[in-house]
Amino acid sequence: MTLQTRGSNSCCGVREIIGISEGDDVSEQVEFLIRDVDSRGIPLLIFTSTVVEDGEEVSYGQDLADYIKENKLGSVVKSRSKLNPNSGNWIRAYIWSVNGKGVRAYAKKHNITLPCEGSCECEECTPYDWD
Repeated sequence: MTLQTRGSNSCCGVREIIGISEGDDVSEQVEFLIRDVDSRGIPLLIFTSTVVEDGEEVSYGQDLADYIKENKLGSVVKSRSKLNPNSGNWIRAYIWSVNGKGVRAYAKKHNITLPCEGSCECEECTPYDWD
């Protein structure tokens, strides 16, 4: 899986999730993402999804958004579908407002060890309980 986040904008509190179309298991993707989000203290994530590709509906972006909401990991808002002139596909953008307390509860329930567990003081991590 090539799932990752990157900070390709000028705001250190927002990152873009890339590679969600390449994974089949949303729970595995979320496990990776919450470890990354928790260790970096990122409150907002953006991800995009093809909505219609070659005339076929695609749902990986909506699947991730639904999983986030169902598991109380935060709220997700989505844009209207727009035609991408570069690919000819219809795409949509999503913004995930991370619920830090929900992330920690999810991690505990699923036995996921977060990088800092709330006690780290290293410069790499910025754990906190956003809501």
